[in-house]
Amino acid sequence: MYIIRNPYMLTYINYQPTYKGINLVEFGEENNARPFLDTPIHRENYIVHFVLEGNGFFCSNSKKYSLSKGKAFVISPQDLVDYGAEKDTQWKYCWVAFSGTDCSVLFEQCGLKGVTVFDYSDKDIQPLTELLSYARDAADENSPAFSFRATASCFSLLGNLAAKFNVSNSKNQAFFSSIIDRSIKYMQLNLSRPITISSLCDELYVSRSYFSTLFESVMKQPPYRYLQNLRLQRAAELLLQNPNLRVYEIAEMAGFSSTTQFCKTFQKKCDCSPTEFRSRYRTIKQFNKETDKNFFTLHDDD
Repeated sequence: MYIIRNPYMLTYINYQPTYKGINLVEFGEENNARPFLDTPIHRENYIVHFVLEGNGFFCSNSKKYSLSKGKAFVISPQDLVDYGAEKDTQWKYCWVAFSGTDCSVLFEQCGLKGVTVFDYSDKDIQPLTELLSYARDAADENSPAFSFRATASCFSLLGNLAAKFNVSNSKNQAFFSSIIDRSIKYMQLNLSRPITISSLCDELYVSRSYFSTLFESVMKQPPYRYLQNLRLQRAAELLLQNPNLRVYEIAEMAGFSSTTQFCKTFQKKCDCSPTEFRSRYRTIKQFNKETDKNFFTLHDDD
């Protein structure tokens, strides 16, 4: 992270931002009475400010809001705003900025899209205040560990805001489903490649543990099992539709790391070898009917 320090302000900037999902851009605190005009010309971030001390103001669309401790305000990418301390007063606040393709979805579900002022409690922003307290004396600001801690704390803050604004289960489901939908589409489009769940999470910019928990809660099976089942489905289709393809070619086209792995996995799922499957059945539907199995379901007894 890149750090700006002066007597009035402490800012931590993520110098390798991404623009997919939700990404932490920066966080910090300021103790400065000067008014500030924030224009949206070069801004693609959602910035949430929390007033810690003193009295300030926030102006947008010719409307002025008074801000004191316990008040917070959101600046969206399209907003032109003016904010600062009231005359001859001291004003302290902290902030965090996010960007990414899913930001607008989450902030809209929280009711925080556009010019928004709301009340907050100390508990709501505890992840951010604890992070700032740690960061003031940290000697490892440029280390991966510090970046991971900062990201985790700021995403915990987002979780608190979602809970505070009672984001409904249906809206949460829609938001989470968008991640699942993208992951399944990526699997389908890259099935012949040696993709892994780790490389998939890198593509989605989410942690493997978070994604695995989310995927299993929605799809009722772990992502690695779903990916394996897609590979088996592709292999079965190739076996039946392309009788001239050899088993090793099908294993490669379905994304298995080796013919041995493919044959072993196929035998375990279908109770027959790929060659036996090809000679015995004409369609997957016939296989399902005659064996009372569903080829598209991975069983928990693996």
